[in-house]
Amino acid sequence: MITAPKFDMTGWAILDFELAYDGLQQLNLASLSIQNQPRASRSDHSYYPGADFIADIGETYVLGLADALIKRLEQVRFANPADEDRRLRLLMHHHCSFGSGGDTLPELLQRMAFWSAKPVVAA
Repeated sequence: MITAPKFDMTGWAILDFELAYDGLQQLNLASLSIQNQPRASRSDHSYYPGADFIADIGETYVLGLADALIKRLEQVRFANPADEDRRLRLLMHHHCSFGSGGDTLPELLQRMAFWSAKPVVAA
C-alpha cells in the first residue's frame, strides 16, 4: 500500500510554500481534466470507478492539502519584508481566486489585516 508523503511545513521558506501551492494547483487541474473527459461519465452522469478514484484524489486529498497549506501560511510570519510581502500576496491570490469561505468583502479585508498584524514567527 502506498502511503501519502509527510506534509510537515516546519521550517519552510516562502519559496517552499509557493512551490507546494503551485504543485497542488497543477494536481487539481490534472484531476479536473480527467473528470471532464466524456469517457469518464456514464449515461446517468455518474463517474466510472477509475474517474471516481481520480475525482476523490482531487476533491479530497489535494484540496485538503491545499487547505492545510493555506491555514499554515495564515499563521506563519517571515522576518524578511520581501518574503512577508510574497506570503500576503499568495494568501490574497488564493482567497480572491478560490473564494473566502463565504466571507463578505469587508470580512475578507479584515482577515487580511489580521494576517499582517501578528508578530514575526519563524516558519
